[in-house]
Amino acid sequence: MVPSKTISPLQIYLKIKTNIKMVRVINQETFDSVVKENIEDLDLSPEEAVEDAIKQFKAQGVDLTNIVTSLPDASEEHKIVNLINNLKTMNEATTGDEVDIPKLKDSLQGLKAECDIDIAHKVMAGKAGTYQLLLDLLEKHQEDDSISLLVLAAVTSLMTGQPDLLTERGVQSILNLIKSENEAVKVQALKWARQCCLRHEQNRQLLFEFEIAPLLTEELTSCSSIVARHICAVLRSLILDDDIRVPFGKAHEHARIIASDFNALKSISQLLHTHKGDIETVNELLQTLGALVVREEFCREVEECGGLTFLLEMMITYMDDEKINRQAIKLLKALAGSDAVKAKIVQADAIPLLISAIGRHQSSQQLFLIGVLAIAAISLRSPANSEVLCNFGVAELITQGMKEHLQNVEIQRNCALAVRNIVSRNRELCKEFVDLNIEDLLNLSVQTHGVAVEENIKDALRDLGLKVQLTERWTGTGKGLEQ
Repeated sequence: MVPSKTISPLQIYLKIKTNIKMVRVINQETFDSVVKENIEDLDLSPEEAVEDAIKQFKAQGVDLTNIVTSLPDASEEHKIVNLINNLKTMNEATTGDEVDIPKLKDSLQGLKAECDIDIAHKVMAGKAGTYQLLLDLLEKHQEDDSISLLVLAAVTSLMTGQPDLLTERGVQSILNLIKSENEAVKVQALKWARQCCLRHEQNRQLLFEFEIAPLLTEELTSCSSIVARHICAVLRSLILDDDIRVPFGKAHEHARIIASDFNALKSISQLLHTHKGDIETVNELLQTLGALVVREEFCREVEECGGLTFLLEMMITYMDDEKINRQAIKLLKALAGSDAVKAKIVQADAIPLLISAIGRHQSSQQLFLIGVLAIAAISLRSPANSEVLCNFGVAELITQGMKEHLQNVEIQRNCALAVRNIVSRNRELCKEFVDLNIEDLLNLSVQTHGVAVEENIKDALRDLGLKVQLTERWTGTGKGLEQ
């Protein structure tokens, strides 16, 4: 045997380092000092000094994403810094009479406007202690809803894109404000809570530990349509799995607890009927139900609460509304995860409605994709359902969609999956697809997308009884292997 070559840890490090594109970063003070030097030493105008500094740093491979590259004002401080200093001064006032309320409101509005510009302004504000300052102002002026709204708008903007700032003190403020009798304050607090949850698993778990879920579901039982919409948005944000820094999140567990422990499915189903004339609210409620239905028993519960009947009614009432139909089909696909509910879907004559909706909105890639996934779910392990689908023209629908959305890899892959599910247990249905030249479409899809769709395409071709080009994975002779 040939001895293996030993690679030292240093060699491994150097090899990795040469394959990584290093990104250099600087702080705000470094950038500002270079701009100042350009003005003083090179006699450049402020605009030219900033432009030259940007070119210098970019030429050196410096990432300026978190750097404010706008000009400071006459005080040689950035506008956002001056606004923060003004707010700090007013926050330190010992009595309410010492605070210039109009100036306080103007400063809060200005701070929000600056944070809205880009992430660099938010980072600058965060490093200046703005988060704690805003919490102080929120507590100090909690009796004045007009100021509370401005503070909430500012802190929401500050934390949009940088949710790491959240603390237990902030969580408690969110919970208290959600209980506010002022609807506008309640809504703004919900917006803040949602931003804290996006791409941040630790914040989601922290909010869950402070029992935000029972509070939200309790509020759902007696709230206006606008509050219901924002509660739904927060509930969905609590069951996201979008934080790449965390290998395993608790999205499924959170969804299970919200759905089972706090009776959210029944509350949302009842709200569907209460707000059936409000398209925007119905859309949010359908979307939330679809996200929460993560277990077979949840599917049955939603169906028993009238969810299936309602979504079919919405598909009929709002036939031309792409968004409503997309969310209804998404929920239909989720409900089809239960074999018992799947049978009721067919019995309720949902198939012609589904095919019609997908065909009517075929140009929408989002709707077509979720529609194909719904078809795949309904036909899975069900030859009877597959036959019903074919009777209503599913073969023509899928082949036409594959032609129209050839460049969409997800649509191509899931069309192949749907075809396989339809024909795998009912080979008599193969002719429906073969007569429409689906073989050419499937092969074209492989040529276009390669390995991204290859496995699904080959499975579909095999189950259709068509020619499959197999790849030989092992080309060695087998010689030299130890016996």
